[in-house]
Amino acid sequence: MRSGHSDPWPLVRGDYVVGNVMSNVAVVTLASNLEPSQKAAIWGTCMTENLGVEKIIINVISNSNIRYLIVCGMESKGHLPGDAIVSIHKNSLDKNRRIVGSKGAIPYIENIPVDAVERFREQVELINIIGETDINRIHSLVDRLWNTSEPYPEEPMVCIASPISEVKVECKEGDVFVCDDVYIDSSVGVVLDVQV
Repeated sequence: MRSGHSDPWPLVRGDYVVGNVMSNVAVVTLASNLEPSQKAAIWGTCMTENLGVEKIIINVISNSNIRYLIVCGMESKGHLPGDAIVSIHKNSLDKNRRIVGSKGAIPYIENIPVDAVERFREQVELINIIGETDINRIHSLVDRLWNTSEPYPEEPMVCIASPISEVKVECKEGDVFVCDDVYIDSSVGVVLDVQV
């Protein structure tokens, strides 16, 4: 018996296409735009190691049919969202809500509860083929996984992103100043509004 998905689904917007919502496979192509398979429940990019990963978690756990998450394509430089997805699935979060083991610039999950992260880790098997852009190989993998598992045994988990806590960023200096109180640190791609 299929547990189904939230209504509406997906819950949050992003750069993705929806295929077969009853499918057990979701695909994240990171910074690569690759032709989607209609056998995947959802197929799209992810450019950031924080908000992008949160959106993936929200959309995956709100569809109990999804049991596999394929992470493929080329990484977004500096942010490394693929590394963040693999790390959060393997290691979860530390007490400061940092993704354990992630090498991205700002790998913090600040807008969804920890139980949503744990549900994601339990619900899906992660298939790590980061760097793979051969569309025939990726589609072939989707075809092999498609319809090979039962839905997750619990109902879809509906989680709406909202700030839980603040990431503390120490303001020292920036290399591009926009105005008196706003600067950009291009080494990590962060725009900060400096309140004195």
